[in-house]
Amino acid sequence: MLEERPILDNEFLRQFECSFQEQMVVVEYALQEKKIFLTKLILPAQAPGEEWVTALISDLLEVLEERRLRVVPTCSELKMLFKKHKSFQRMLPVGIRL
Repeated sequence: MLEERPILDNEFLRQFECSFQEQMVVVEYALQEKKIFLTKLILPAQAPGEEWVTALISDLLEVLEERRLRVVPTCSELKMLFKKHKSFQRMLPVGIRL
């Protein structure tokens, strides 16, 4: 996990939250049985670099793996990250390809 920037699960708003330079980075989700659909990535106006976002998603996937959830990215930014980083694809449900 990002030690200096912990990921908070705001279950009420159905989103994961993490701060970047005192601004909020949000990954919205929808939970369905043993799958979690990552529906939206919201970055602040002064957006973090791709490397930081990749590290955040990697840490988020570790949290979801501990919860034994399969991940389905549905927004284009997250789909591109999953395509680019083959290691993320281990979290996809069986039969899902991007």
